[in-house]
Amino acid sequence: MSETRSLLAGEVLHLYQSNPFRILNIPSDAPASVAQKRAQKLAVLREMGEKVPDDFAIREAMQVVRDPRKRLVAEFFWFHIDSLDRPSSTNPQALALLRSGDWQRARQLWKSEWQESPESDRGRRALHNLAVFLHARVVTREAGRNPLVKSLKQNAPLAPDHIQDWKDALSAWSHYFSDAAAWRHWRTRAKELGDKRSGEEFADELREILPETLLQINRDLARQYAGAGLGFAAGQHCQLIQKSGFAPETATLFCRTVVDGVKKRLLSESEAFQSRLKSSDIVEESQKFDGIVRRDLALLVQIDPQRAYGSGAARESVARSFHSAGLRLSSARDWMGSLTLIGKALQLSDSATLRADIEDSQSKIQYWRSIWLKAPRTCICCGRAPAEWTTFTQSPSRQERLIFYCATHADPSAEWQVKEAVGRLWNSLPTPPPEPRR
Repeated sequence: MSETRSLLAGEVLHLYQSNPFRILNIPSDAPASVAQKRAQKLAVLREMGEKVPDDFAIREAMQVVRDPRKRLVAEFFWFHIDSLDRPSSTNPQALALLRSGDWQRARQLWKSEWQESPESDRGRRALHNLAVFLHARVVTREAGRNPLVKSLKQNAPLAPDHIQDWKDALSAWSHYFSDAAAWRHWRTRAKELGDKRSGEEFADELREILPETLLQINRDLARQYAGAGLGFAAGQHCQLIQKSGFAPETATLFCRTVVDGVKKRLLSESEAFQSRLKSSDIVEESQKFDGIVRRDLALLVQIDPQRAYGSGAARESVARSFHSAGLRLSSARDWMGSLTLIGKALQLSDSATLRADIEDSQSKIQYWRSIWLKAPRTCICCGRAPAEWTTFTQSPSRQERLIFYCATHADPSAEWQVKEAVGRLWNSLPTPPPEPRR
């Protein structure tokens, strides 16, 4: 299985663009001797100044043609014509139309032949060629020399026609994948190419990993779009993967990896934000973090609107970060800033436990704010301002009250004056709430 995976490890785009039968311009069932003659002819044409593939491409193509397993993969990802084609078959006609640039008629011919006789060898070849054509065309258009990720505008989805082309391509491959008779052909073909000992096993392995091979380009495109902040396009590719018709577990795994990339970045930013709170300006850092959060959470909503791929964990981490920042601001008596961050945390949290903690903090901070606004912020002893506040604990009852004191009466030598003032005004002093849970 590892060898089979290594043969398919390259991008699907490379399997189409550098296919040896495309480079040499020969049928996919042509013997190695025909391929060799064609390579020699191309060398002559190049010496004559004709525009033909370079030496490296031709040598690489011949290496694939001579290797049974590499050749089987190359045949699988190219148009299929063999001796069973009859003049009445539309397959040669469709290929001729494709060469002339009339791809729409070629597409229709293959589709019609497959629909008319889906159980016949002719119909299966038409379906295979349709799948190769549709997939190669849409992959090249989106991931070729001028990838769409470079030209797509922010928050713009991929065009509906383009998405439909993807659906048609993946649907054609899905139908071919589920046809047992088609795979019997590839098992036979593997033995014909000289891999008699393990040809059938290799063909079976090819079938097993085909969904992963086909869908990896959608996964990689979704990752590119997510990395570029193009959440709608990334989400469209996740939907294509999920609705491709292949194994749901493979589709879900691939979509989850796309979401995980954004989650990982968001979790990293959240951890960095938490660490900076100890030494940086909390308000400034919170504003920076909020901008990052808005961008990445919007991406997650666009990619995973139903939260099917685990995007909720990132939201919880961000909620905890805002909660922590809000508590730190409350310690600095920035009540409005604190309540703003606590509110953001509350909006993001879906966990009942975390929401309870945040709501507890919110109610207590609101109480502290009301005390701060109403209490006379002058020293309890001399009435001077400015004054700091603290909690005063009475012995032995352990009851607490909020008091304000100036710098002079904060000195330990003035402790007896503070106690005397507290005793005189005890009943009028506000009671502090319990500390918010952290």
